[in-house]
Amino acid sequence: MAIRLLEQGERRFAILEKGGEVGGTWRDNSYPGAECDVQSHLYSYSFAGKPDWSQRYAGWQEIQQYILDTTERFGLRPYIRFNQQVTGLHFEPDTARWRVILASGLELRARHVVLATGPLHVPNLPRLPGLERFAGKVFHSAQWDHGYDLAGKRIASIGTGGSAIQYCPRIAPAAAQLHVFQRTPAWVIPRDVRTYGESTKQRFRRFDLLRRLHRSRLYWTNESRVWPIFHPALARGLQRLARWNIRRAVETSRSHAS
Repeated sequence: MAIRLLEQGERRFAILEKGGEVGGTWRDNSYPGAECDVQSHLYSYSFAGKPDWSQRYAGWQEIQQYILDTTERFGLRPYIRFNQQVTGLHFEPDTARWRVILASGLELRARHVVLATGPLHVPNLPRLPGLERFAGKVFHSAQWDHGYDLAGKRIASIGTGGSAIQYCPRIAPAAAQLHVFQRTPAWVIPRDVRTYGESTKQRFRRFDLLRRLHRSRLYWTNESRVWPIFHPALARGLQRLARWNIRRAVETSRSHAS
C-alpha cells in the first residue's frame, strides 16, 4: 500500500513498525529449516519480480533480503517509524480523525488507518502445569536460541504445525531423543523441492514475460487445489495418495534403520 501511495504522489503517511526492522515473519523466524511453503516466484510482489530466486521454496534469509531490497528499491524507509508499538486506536466523530496511541506515549492523528498487524506474530507458549519448575531450556520456534546446543539432548516439540514440520527433521539427527506431541495428525506430502540453475535465472532476467508466465502457472496450479474442498471424491483420492506416501516413507525409514 505504501508503494502505491508513493506512486500516486501521496507523501503524507507513516508506517508504524513495532519491531526494529522490516520483514515481519521472516525477520523473526530463523529456526532451522525455515522456508516458505509457497513457491518463491509466487511469494513475491507482482510488481517487484525477482528473477534470481535460488530455489523453488526460498529460505527465510532470502525472503528477508528480498523484503529489505524492496524497501530500499521503492524508497519506503523514510516513511517507516521503527520501534513504535500501537496500543490504542480511537475514532473522534467530531473531527473525523483517528487518534493513534503509541506505547512510547506519543499520539498521532490520522484521517485513515490501515491495519496490518499480523495477529499471529506473538509467540504462544503452552500453559503446561509445572512448566515454571522445568529446569531445562524452553523457547518458541519464533524465538529460536541459536546459541543453545541441542546435541545429545532429549527434546520435546509441542505441535505439528508448519514450523515444527520444518525444524523437527533438522534437529532430530543431533538429538538424543526427539518427542513430538500433536493434537491433530497432520498430512505431510513431499514438496517439489528444486534449485534454479544459472541458465534459468538468466532466462528470467532476459525475458521478463517468461518469468511472469512461470509465476502465473504457479498461481493457477495452487488455485486448482481448492477443488477437493468442493468435491469429496477428489479429496478421498488425494487422501489415499497421502496415506500411500506416508506408508512408503515409514517403510523406507525402517529399512534404512535396520
